[in-house]
Amino acid sequence: MKTIFCIIINLFCLSVHGQGEVEYTKEDSVKVCALLAEGRKQEADKRFMHYALALVGTPYEGGTLERYEGEERLVVNMRALDCTTYVDVVMALTLASDEGTFGAFCRQLRRVRYHDGRTDGYASRNHYFAENAENLQRQGLATIIDEGDDVQTLAIDYMTTHRNAYRQIATDDIEYARICKAEKALTGKRIRFWTRNALMRSDNGRDKGLLQKHIKTGDIIGIVTRKKGLDTTHIGIAYWGDDGRLHLLNASRLRGKVVVEPRSLHQYMTTQKSQLGVRIVRWNPGSSSGAQSTSGGGACI
Repeated sequence: MKTIFCIIINLFCLSVHGQGEVEYTKEDSVKVCALLAEGRKQEADKRFMHYALALVGTPYEGGTLERYEGEERLVVNMRALDCTTYVDVVMALTLASDEGTFGAFCRQLRRVRYHDGRTDGYASRNHYFAENAENLQRQGLATIIDEGDDVQTLAIDYMTTHRNAYRQIATDDIEYARICKAEKALTGKRIRFWTRNALMRSDNGRDKGLLQKHIKTGDIIGIVTRKKGLDTTHIGIAYWGDDGRLHLLNASRLRGKVVVEPRSLHQYMTTQKSQLGVRIVRWNPGSSSGAQSTSGGGACI
């Protein structure tokens, strides 16, 4: 009954679709309500992985947040996900479980996607993994795991050196300057990560206990890159398989959908020459579901 009520309320909200700060469709809101109804049946510390696996099979689509004209607003797209929006959605569903409404989901999605949960132009979105990790840790939603067998010194400038590739900053000097400031704030920071060699040793049975101690199923993984100007090029969720090997649960461009990558993470990375290893951010299962009140989306919010 509660699920039906949630759906009815969200259908009413469609009358203001596109006029507020939230961009979504009927299909998006109905799917969120259905997922939350199922997730509420799970124990609180099991919900994150429940949602992560419930989204397996969702089609992959790159750049899902870049398709909307006008001012920056919260985009809810449950019909297709990229690697970043997949992890965002899993976190938001987990945080919204106790309230169980589409409005709560929107508030929590804003919380994990934007600096301190506030939508204030394009630059307020977390564009780099390091930026997102700091945002989550600052709000007590996750912990940056400063462990690994190597160190990456951040030199972040990819967006500003490829300005014309980003419509929102190509001609907007104010937003461009804000992105410059965010990049400079990250540059010079030293991040510990686990190398491909460490992953290989784990696959081969050596040091397996070490990685199992430091990387847990449900950890958020950022794949560290040597590509100039970036810190990571892909993200996903750690998943220790029945084969005893570490796998990546992710929205995969290669597979065209959300999958548990059938190859081990090390095997996957051997085909991606620019990938150096992985850094870990650990979701906090005790995160409070309380968030700042934000407007948008009519009565749903």
